[in-house]
Amino acid sequence: ADTIDTGVNLDTAFPNLAVGESIYVYYVNSVAFASTITAAAGVTLGSAAANNVIAASTGRLLMLNKTGVATYVLYVI
Repeated sequence: ADTIDTGVNLDTAFPNLAVGESIYVYYVNSVAFASTITAAAGVTLGSAAANNVIAASTGRLLMLNKTGVATYVLYVI
């Protein structure tokens, strides 16, 4: 599993991101086994659980939407 960092740490990393804005990240799973995306405190997974599994040697687009102070929703697209 790969865990998205906490909402507090995301606010520190992206200080200019306003509530309602999103960041898109392309996640590449470069290993020979599937990876499950999980979330730390302050981040909620917005995708169905089955969608959070990224197959071996593939990539997926992630959208991280800021919904409040230190609060985010992560979508695996």
